[in-house]
Amino acid sequence: MEAFKWYRKAAENNYADAQHNMGLFYESGIGVAKDDVEAVKWYRKTAEQDITDAQNDLGVHYAFGTGVAKNYVEGYKWILLAAAKGSENAKELMTVLENKMTPDQIAEGQKLAHEFKPHKESASGNS
Repeated sequence: MEAFKWYRKAAENNYADAQHNMGLFYESGIGVAKDDVEAVKWYRKTAEQDITDAQNDLGVHYAFGTGVAKNYVEGYKWILLAAAKGSENAKELMTVLENKMTPDQIAEGQKLAHEFKPHKESASGNS
C-alpha cells in the first residue's frame, strides 16, 4: 500500500500525525499485517508527544490488554490525559475504568497523569 510507505517515512522522521497513523494501520491491519504490539509502539511514541488521540488509543490498549499486559493504572493515566484535553471517548472510558479500579489504583493513575511531561520530538529537517 503506497500510503503506508509514505506514512512510515514521515513517522520515522518524527512527524507525530504520521506516527499515530502508523499505530492505526497496525491496529486495523490496513496495508500491513495486524499487529497490536507494533500499534502500541507507535501510539506510545505519539502519546508521549502529548497527542490526545494517541493518548486515548494507548490507554485503551492498556485497559484491555491488547498489545501490552493489561494495566488499569497505566491505561487510566493515558485516558486521564486525553480526557483533560476534551476527548469524549476518553471521558467515557475513564468512568468505565474507575468502576474496575481500587481507590489506590485511581490515585496512582492520577499521580502519574499529573507527573506526565510531554516529550516533543522534532521532525527531521525542521531544526
